[in-house]
Amino acid sequence: MSTDLSRMSKDQLASVLDEAEAQIAEIRAELAHRQQAEQHQAIDALEMPPMRTGVHWDEVKAFFQQVLDELRSGSTPK
Repeated sequence: MSTDLSRMSKDQLASVLDEAEAQIAEIRAELAHRQQAEQHQAIDALEMPPMRTGVHWDEVKAFFQQVLDELRSGSTPK
């Protein structure tokens, strides 16, 4: 900034400071947003081999099929 601060009034200095603080807050918010987006992208990029997830998808599918069958037939599990 090439402005001579010694020639500015207290109100002008306060205004410049308020603007600078607002810009810094904006920059911090943008930086936090970008870091969060990077973390989400990194998590989305992770690939878990099916054997490491501990989920047997055929069993999950069978479970939901059983739930759907019970809902459609109107019966409830005992």
